Amino acid sequence: MLDLGANINMYMFYGGTNFGFTSGANYNEKKGYEPSLTSYDYDSPLNEAGDPTDKYFAIRNLLGNYVELPQLPLPRETSKGDYGKVLLNPQDSIFELTSKISSVYSEHPMSFESLSQSTGFVLYDTIIPDIACESCLLDVPKLHDFAYVFLDEQLVAQLYRIAQTNSSLTVEPNQKLSIFVENMGRINQGEIHDFKGILSQVTLQGQVLTDWMMYKFPLDKIFFNTSVQRSERTKSAMCPRFFLGTFEIDHAQILDTFLDMRRWSKGVVFINGHNLGRYWSEKGPQYSLFVPSDFLRLGLNKIVVFELFNAPENRMVQFSTKPIFNYDTLQ
Repeated sequence: MLDLGANINMYMFYGGTNFGFTSGANYNEKKGYEPSLTSYDYDSPLNEAGDPTDKYFAIRNLLGNYVELPQLPLPRETSKGDYGKVLLNPQDSIFELTSKISSVYSEHPMSFESLSQSTGFVLYDTIIPDIACESCLLDVPKLHDFAYVFLDEQLVAQLYRIAQTNSSLTVEPNQKLSIFVENMGRINQGEIHDFKGILSQVTLQGQVLTDWMMYKFPLDKIFFNTSVQRSERTKSAMCPRFFLGTFEIDHAQILDTFLDMRRWSKGVVFINGHNLGRYWSEKGPQYSLFVPSDFLRLGLNKIVVFELFNAPENRMVQFSTKPIFNYDTLQ
């Protein structure tokens, strides 16, 4: 193309970061729903921190064969902060929080939109009727997007809109069935009606389950300020739970950094109230979250991790001076 003198558009040249719940998703008929990463790096010439990569210099050298390059200083990699390891203490689980937040009753499950919620999670609770079997089929045909299924607060299944939306369960009458649904990102283009939550009736062995209580987990500032507290209860290790830790910065200069989440499973991280975005270390290819210096402050800093599956035994997070990716996981 350059030999022909054609114009070119570089995408992405600098992608940055999808902070919060803004990462979105792609969709096509062949692959279906594909949630995007928190990072919008896309192996671009400038990484999330604005630092030049090997690709930047390769592109510059190539363009130098066709045009005269301006005599300007080349960008340099900025210094990064290494703030060590931080121990996180367990806080409330989603089930402990149900006594502290409001609920909504409906005969059938309601969507996020019907609950006036855009992002985050919703917990759907009901009681198993007069059904008992060792292989009852739980079916949630219209699930958007990911669900964690619990019986009496014990994790028994995971459902995903692009993989499997049903599961065989061993159930007894009067058990509490909980379905914790995650909005993993709205589709960026195409169909506009990508509603979130449980969008259909839920059946167990063909019987429609009714009488649902729904609890909203938007994970916004109001939610954190009024709800989450330290907990000593450990009824279920495999349970969505908040973890809190603090660290001190006494340097004169606060620097950008990355948070290494490789030992954690799946969830969301907040620093000083700022939502860094999602991590899914069990899947990859992204294993770190970018922390801009603007999110940090001198003195005491607070980290909140909302882990959906299971925290590592040492409950540690660690800062890194480099982003951590493994694109081999995409093969």
